[in-house]
Amino acid sequence: MENPIEPCTNKTMSENDKSDVAVLENVEEKNRGDETEVKIETSDNEAEQGHTGKLDEYDPSLDIPIALRKRTRSCTKHSICNYDSYDNLSPQFRVFTASLDSTIIPKNIYTALECLEWKNAIMEEMKALEKNKTWEICALPKGHRTVGRK
Repeated sequence: MENPIEPCTNKTMSENDKSDVAVLENVEEKNRGDETEVKIETSDNEAEQGHTGKLDEYDPSLDIPIALRKRTRSCTKHSICNYDSYDNLSPQFRVFTASLDSTIIPKNIYTALECLEWKNAIMEEMKALEKNKTWEICALPKGHRTVGRK
């Protein structure tokens, strides 16, 4: 008797590979009340499985949350300053790293405009924005507020 469900096989597979693939030839399903039984037969009749389970019963043990795998952080017991030094740095880079600590960033526009360097940087940025036609300065419409900050 021919099987109504033709197995899908790859023509390039070797015989050894084909024996490892389970091709379903016949699947039977029987319904008895609230139980379902599924029988699966393979082409070589190597495996036959039957699974019976009640469909209407609720099993609370299945509501266990899935555990997430978290990495543990490992901290070194030795500080990096024990291994790194300024001895190998060029004089220009030493000055640069020292200046990073002395740079003051203003908290608002008013304190920024008091410093000549910041005022020049602001004006340079505004000129670049106007040159690129990114935005233009205009009066604030009545009844509207300026955009706030984070």
